[in-house]
Amino acid sequence: MSSRSSVSGMKRSYDSPPYSKYKRAPSIVSTNTSMSRLSVSSRRSALGIMDNTSQHPTSDDLMHDMQVREKQANERTLNVEQERDELQAKMVKLKAAHQVALKTVVDQMEKYKALSEGRRGDPDDNDDGNDKDQQRSGNDDQAFDRQYFIDELELHQKKVRYLERQLEQADTQHQRSLEKVQQEHQTLLKDMEQQLDQATHSLEQRRLQHVDELTHQIEQLTDRLQQTQKQVVAKDRMIGELEAQHHQQQRQDDDSLRHQLDALQTQLENQHNKALDQQQAKYEAILEEQQQELKNLEEDKDRAYRDKVDELEQHWDEQQLAYDQKVEHLSQRLNDQIGTTEQLEAEKAALVRQVDTLEQQVANEADISTTVDWVKKQLAIKVDEAKVLQAQVDQLNMDRSRTSQQVEDLRHQIGDLQQQLADKENTTTTHVDRLTRQLTDLKHQLADTESSSSSTLDRLKQQVVAKTEQIEHLQAELDDKYKDLSNKSAHIDRMTNDLDDLKISALEKDNTLDRLKKQVVAKSEQIEHLQAELDRQQDQHLDLSSKSAQVDRLTRQVDDLRQQVTARDQAMDELERTSTTHLDRLKKQVAAKTLQVDTLQAELVRYQRMVEDGVTGKQQQQHIDRLTKQLEDLRLELGARDEQEQSLTIALERAKKQLAAKTEQVAALETDLDTYHHSSDRLSKQLATVQQQLADWDDDRARYQQELADKRQKIQQLQSDLSVSQQQQPQANLMERQYKTKETQWQQEIDHLTTQLETLTQQHQRQETRLTNDLHSLEQQVDKERQHTDDLRRALMDREDQLTRLQQDRAHLSTLKANQEKDQHISELEQAMTEMSDQLRKMSHSIHQVYSDKAAIEQQLAGAMEQLQHTQLDFDRLATKELARRQDIKRLEALVQQKDDERLTMEAQLQQLQQEVEVMQVTAASMEERSRRIGDLEDMVQVVQARLAGAIDERDALRDRFGPVIDEITAMQSTLR
Repeated sequence: MSSRSSVSGMKRSYDSPPYSKYKRAPSIVSTNTSMSRLSVSSRRSALGIMDNTSQHPTSDDLMHDMQVREKQANERTLNVEQERDELQAKMVKLKAAHQVALKTVVDQMEKYKALSEGRRGDPDDNDDGNDKDQQRSGNDDQAFDRQYFIDELELHQKKVRYLERQLEQADTQHQRSLEKVQQEHQTLLKDMEQQLDQATHSLEQRRLQHVDELTHQIEQLTDRLQQTQKQVVAKDRMIGELEAQHHQQQRQDDDSLRHQLDALQTQLENQHNKALDQQQAKYEAILEEQQQELKNLEEDKDRAYRDKVDELEQHWDEQQLAYDQKVEHLSQRLNDQIGTTEQLEAEKAALVRQVDTLEQQVANEADISTTVDWVKKQLAIKVDEAKVLQAQVDQLNMDRSRTSQQVEDLRHQIGDLQQQLADKENTTTTHVDRLTRQLTDLKHQLADTESSSSSTLDRLKQQVVAKTEQIEHLQAELDDKYKDLSNKSAHIDRMTNDLDDLKISALEKDNTLDRLKKQVVAKSEQIEHLQAELDRQQDQHLDLSSKSAQVDRLTRQVDDLRQQVTARDQAMDELERTSTTHLDRLKKQVAAKTLQVDTLQAELVRYQRMVEDGVTGKQQQQHIDRLTKQLEDLRLELGARDEQEQSLTIALERAKKQLAAKTEQVAALETDLDTYHHSSDRLSKQLATVQQQLADWDDDRARYQQELADKRQKIQQLQSDLSVSQQQQPQANLMERQYKTKETQWQQEIDHLTTQLETLTQQHQRQETRLTNDLHSLEQQVDKERQHTDDLRRALMDREDQLTRLQQDRAHLSTLKANQEKDQHISELEQAMTEMSDQLRKMSHSIHQVYSDKAAIEQQLAGAMEQLQHTQLDFDRLATKELARRQDIKRLEALVQQKDDERLTMEAQLQQLQQEVEVMQVTAASMEERSRRIGDLEDMVQVVQARLAGAIDERDALRDRFGPVIDEITAMQSTLR
C-alpha cells in the first residue's frame, strides 16, 4: 500500500505542467523581445532627436543628444552581455538537469532490470494461492513502474525539446542583433570614407586657394616695392637739392656778413679820423674868432642852433625812412619765411600721405617674422640716432639761447652807450674805442657761430651720408627678401605639384574603393546585419562633427578676441609712448619757461637795482612792468600745461581699466575653450576607435577581395570544364543557370547598395548645407569683430592726428611768440630811438657828427641782428625737420606693429588648419575603436557559438549513447500496451 501511495503521489506530480520547474525560459524570451523593442524605440527616439537637432542645432541639444546615444549604446551592450550570461547559465542548468534526469533514468532502468531478472530467476516457487496473489500484485507493480518510467522519459524529452527551442531562438536573436550591428558598422564605414574623401578634397581646394592668394599678394608686393623704391630715389634727389640750396644760401649769407663787417670797420675808422680833424679845425676857428665876434656870438649861436636843429631833423627823417624801409624788408623776409614754412608743411603733408600709402601697402604684405625682427632692430638703431639728433638739436637750441642772450647783452650795452653819449659829450673818443672793441668781439662771436654752424652742417651731412648708406643697405636686404620670396614661391609651386600628385593618388584610391565596393557585394548578407549599428555610428559621427564645428568656432572667436586684446595693448603702449614723449616735451618746455622766468627775474632784480641807484627813469619802470606781465603769462601757461598733463594721466588710467576688463573677458573665454577642449579630447578617443574599426574593415575587404578572386578562378575553371566536357551538357546548363541566378542576386544587391549610397549622399548634402549656414553666420560675426577693430584703429589714428596737430600748433605758436617778442623788442627800440632823438635835439652842434656815426653803427648792428635772426630761423627749420623724422619713426613702428598683427593672423589660420587635421584624426581614431569593438563582439559570438555547438554535440552523444536504451523502453512499452 505504501508503494501504491507513493506511486499515486508521483502520478499527481505528473499532472502538473511540464514547464513548472523551468518557468524562467518564457521570461527570457519576453525579456529578449522587450529589450529588442526597447532598442528599436530608443533608436527611433534617437533619430527623432537627431531630426530636431538638425532643424535647430544648439550646443545643449547636441550634448544631450550625445549623452542619450551613449546611454543607448551602453544599454545595448549591457543587454547583449546579459543575454550572453543568461544563455551560459541556461546551458549550465540544462546540462545539470539533463545529467540528473539521465542519472535517475539509468538508475531506475537498472533497478527495473534487476527486479525483472530476479523475478525471472525463480518461477517454480509459485505453488500456492498466496504465491499467485503475490505474483499478480508483482505484475501490477511492474506494469505501474513501466508506465511511470515511460511518462518520466516523455516528460524529460519534452523538457529537452523546449530547452532546445529556447536555445535556438536565443541563438537566432543574437545572430540577428550581431548582423544588424555589422550592417550599421559597414554603412558607417562607407559614410566615413565618403566624408574623409570630401574633407581631403575641401582641404586641397583651400590649400590651392591660399597658394593663389599668396602668389597674388607677392606680385602686388613686388609692384609696391618698386614704386616705393622710385619714391625713395625721388625723395633722395629732393633732399640733395634742398641741401645744395641750403649750403648756397648759407655761403651767400656768410659772404654778405663778411663784406658788411669789413665795410663797417673801414667806415668807423674813417668817421673817427674825420671827426677828430673836424673838431680840431672847429676849435681853432673858434679860438681865433672868439675875440672878433664876441658881440655877434649870441646871434651866431642862435642861428647855428636853428641850422643844426633843422639839419638834425632832416637827418632823423632820413634815418626814419631808412629804418621803415628796413622794417618793410624784414616783414617781407618774414612773409617769405612763412611761405617757405607753409611749403615745407605741404611737403610734409605729402610725405605723410606717402607714408600712409606705404603703410597700407605694407599692411597687405605677407608677414615674415625675420623681416619684422630686422626692422625692429633697425628702428631701435634709428631711435638711438634720433635721440642723438635730439641732443644735437638741444645743443643748438642752447647755442641759440646763448647767442640771443649775447644779443640782449649787446642791446643793453648799446643802451648804456647811448646814455653815456647823452651824459658825456667830451669823451667821444673813448666811446668810439669801446665800440670798436665791441665790434671786434662781435666779429669773433660771429666767427665762432659760423664755425659752430659749419661744424653742425658737416655733422648733418655726415648723418645724411650715413642715412643714405643705411637706405642702400635696407634696399640690399629688401632685394634679399625678394629672393627669399621667389624661393618661397618656387616652394609653393612644388607644394602645388605635390597636391596634384595627392589628387591623382586620391583618384586612384577612389578607383580602388569602387573595386572594393564591387567586391563587397559578395558579402551582402554581413552588410545587412551591420546596417543598424552603422546608422547609430553615423548619428554619433554627425554629433562629433557638430561638436568639432562648435569648438572650431569658439577657438576662432577666442583667437579674434586675443588679436583684439593684443591690438588694444599695442595701441595702449603707443598711447603711453606718445603721452610720455608729450610729457617729456612739456617738461622740457616747462624747464625752458622756468629758465626764462629765472632770467626775467634776474633782469627784474637788475633793473630794480638800477632803479634804486637812480640811473634809469620811467622807461625802465615800464620795462619792469612788462617783464612782470610776461612772468604772470608764463605762470598761467605753466598752470595750463599742468592741467593738460593731468588730463593725459586720467585718460591713460581710463584706458588701462578698459584693457583690464578686456583681459578678464579673454580669461573667461579661455576657460570655456578649455572645457570644449576636454570634450574634444573625449571625442578624439572615440574617433580613434572608429579608425581602428576602419582598419579592421580594410583587412576584411582585402580578405573578401581574395575570396572573390578565388571564386573567379573557380568560375573560369568551371567554364573550361564546360568547354572540355561536351558530354556533360545537362550539368553544364544547370551550372550556367545557377551562375545566372547568382548574377541576378548580385545585381539586386548592387542596386540596393546604390540606393543606400544615394540616400547617404543626400544626407551628406544636407549636412553640408547646414555647415555652410553655420560658416556664413561665423563669417558675419568675424566681419562684425573686424569692423569693431577697424573703428578702434580709426579712433587711435584720429587721436594721433590730433596730437600731431597740437604739436604743430605748439611749434607754430612758439614761432609766433618769438616773432611777437622780436616785434616787441623792435617797438621798444623804436621808443628808445624816439627818446634819444628828443635828447639829440637838445645837444649842440659839436656832437652832431658823433650822433651820425652812432646811427651808422646802429644800422650795422641791425644788419647783424637780421643775420642772427636768419640763423635762428635755420635752427627752427632744423628742429621742424627733426620733428618730422620722429613722426616718420613712429609711423615705421606702427607699420612693424601691423606686420606683427598680420603674422598673428597667419598663425591663427595655421592653427585652424591644424585643428581641422586633428578633428579628422580624431574621427579616424573613433572609427578604428568601433571596428575593434565589432571584432570583440564577433569573437564573443564565435565563443558562444562554439559553446552551443559543444552542447549540441554532447546532446547528440547522449542520444547516441542512450538511444538503444530508449528504444528498448519504447519497445517494452509497446509490448506492454
